[in-house]
Amino acid sequence: MMRDKGINSTQLPADSWRAALAEVAAYLHKDFQRRFPFQDDGEVSPDIVALRDAFYQFPVPADILLIEAGQLNEWGEGPTWTLMCLHLADSNKEGTVRFHGSCQLNELDNHSSTLALHFGFSDADFISSLKDLKFRWVWDQDSTNIVNLVPFDIRERPEEYARELSNELLMFHGENLIRRFKKEFNFNALYGLQQDRILSFQEIAEKDPTTAAFGNISIEERQADISGIQLIPQVPPDIVRTFTRAKYLSRISVLRVAREPSGAIRHLYLCGLERDDDTSEVH
Repeated sequence: MMRDKGINSTQLPADSWRAALAEVAAYLHKDFQRRFPFQDDGEVSPDIVALRDAFYQFPVPADILLIEAGQLNEWGEGPTWTLMCLHLADSNKEGTVRFHGSCQLNELDNHSSTLALHFGFSDADFISSLKDLKFRWVWDQDSTNIVNLVPFDIRERPEEYARELSNELLMFHGENLIRRFKKEFNFNALYGLQQDRILSFQEIAEKDPTTAAFGNISIEERQADISGIQLIPQVPPDIVRTFTRAKYLSRISVLRVAREPSGAIRHLYLCGLERDDDTSEVH
């Protein structure tokens, strides 16, 4: 495999980077415990448990390239910068580090294949921002790969980097991490729980003295009871609408409420009865 020109991969061995990232991971674990001090998973929401599992995924595989800028920038950062891509999806390769050596900032154009293959910098705008040392973080849509440019050698200040990474993960990647690490439990299967027996309408109606009489009344009889109740023409339209809705609800309440809570109300919404304009009708 042909290597990019100007990259020195023998100056700084990968072992020192593995040790530094292990320190970063240890800090992430402690920082999460400090922010969310729980002992049992049942004490907090499944979302917090998912975040915990995401934080404890570290150290994750990483690609690293040192960039020598030659001087400090206007904010006093540098002159050594760490370009790192964290691969959060590769959990089966815990702690794997690919160190691509160091290169001069003004020679980045010579390393386009390394930047594209391992850091995802195939876009000219990204490469330009990298050369200007202006960007700090970039990630893909689901946060499986997070690339950041750090204005120092991470091995010299692992805790400082870990604090920044912890904040970044919680502020900008929380939803993606929860979505990927959240566990869905089937408690019915876990505890051998069985579904409730399906009751007949007669059984449901007889459960309470208030509704017991309904068990012996057909829907036709229910309608007949109220069919003769009418309003005179002089009644205002808004009262007519309310009255008509009440009659409709009375017709279906026995069956609907027995079958599912608030079923009658939902049925009214489906029929468009929630509208307040004068054109509302019951069908």
